[in-house]
Amino acid sequence: MTDIDTLIRRIDQELATEVTGQKAAWEEAARTNRERGPRLQRYDAVASHIIELLKPRLAAFIERFKAVVKAEPVVREHTRAMKLTFAASVAKVTLLFEVFPDRDVNHIRLECTQELIPVLVRYDKQSVLEFAFDAMQDDAVVQWFDERIVAFVKAYLATVRQDVALKEQLKDQFVEDPVAKIRFPKYLASSTLERDGRTYYFVGEDTRAEFEKEPAAK
Repeated sequence: MTDIDTLIRRIDQELATEVTGQKAAWEEAARTNRERGPRLQRYDAVASHIIELLKPRLAAFIERFKAVVKAEPVVREHTRAMKLTFAASVAKVTLLFEVFPDRDVNHIRLECTQELIPVLVRYDKQSVLEFAFDAMQDDAVVQWFDERIVAFVKAYLATVRQDVALKEQLKDQFVEDPVAKIRFPKYLASSTLERDGRTYYFVGEDTRAEFEKEPAAK
């Protein structure tokens, strides 16, 4: 039978092993943080550049859809994001853009995540663009961003076509070409025509010309 002192030594050994392990983990974390510090500074500079590069394009997009979108900036540690929530009665529609570093802080990642729940149309749920800090190209970032915006617009418009309640809500912002019978946002009209106290909107000059030929029939 072992004595109590032996038991205490075993207990102390376990405690000492635990402390040694925690100390080693702390030292490793401290070393990693020291090495990450300069890389995080580089990341912050590149991320700030990307945000400034895309800010005017994002603002223009939001302005175009201001009647149906709510923009919410999201800031987390080393992550900058913009969440856009779009009006719809048949689905939950969101678009999220994020900028953040990879785990080792050697690359910067841009992610675009779309959600249309329930799924009513086909769409690309997620797209990622990643590159080393010193390999970033403005043109590639802008092209990626623009493609994500256009892809979302297509999916959202396809959703709106199925959303009777939303179309009713937006009816004052949509017009119909009297010739082509196409409904479209008022700002997309290529031309207008005033007649008998009413404004007519046209998707193209050809439909306006056709309208002018036979006004009585229209």
